[in-house]
Amino acid sequence: MSDASNAYESLLKALTEQRRSAKLVRIPPALSSMLRTRASQLRHSLRTVADRRSVAYKLREAELKALQLMVSNLLRARMRALISAAQSSTDPGDALPFEQSFYLELRMLFEEYLELVNLCSNSLDLSRDFTRRATITVVMLDDLPALVDLSGRKRGPFRRGSVATLPYEIASNLISSGKAKRIGSV
Repeated sequence: MSDASNAYESLLKALTEQRRSAKLVRIPPALSSMLRTRASQLRHSLRTVADRRSVAYKLREAELKALQLMVSNLLRARMRALISAAQSSTDPGDALPFEQSFYLELRMLFEEYLELVNLCSNSLDLSRDFTRRATITVVMLDDLPALVDLSGRKRGPFRRGSVATLPYEIASNLISSGKAKRIGSV
């Protein structure tokens, strides 16, 4: 079986499984490499074809577009699963590294929204103005060196287990990278 066939079969299998699953499914580790290799082959072939009106050129161009569409569909299906998991505060499944960062960020957004929902429903005031929290309280999961915030203020250093209230940008970066956990997270 050719490398191109392996790439298509693996991609199609991942796309089919993801569409059937509510959680993120495992992406085969070799899929990314196979896709990059096939895309590189197609792009090289497109650059070297003399006649852009030839059938060979049109077929390679269509193949590249088909691969791009399949990857887009796979990631969009994964996005729906990621949003659903973040909204219900459940484990998303086999998240890719960038998806894990988005999942944590989405969780924080949904938690903030639910806090606003509770505030509005308790006060019966739907006209409340929402401003994003300027700070987030976190517990450190690792020892960390001192950090400098956007205003130039030094924060830290931090020991594992220490609690700090940090500007949103710093706290969300630490949470996304797995170095801190928001206190009070659902």
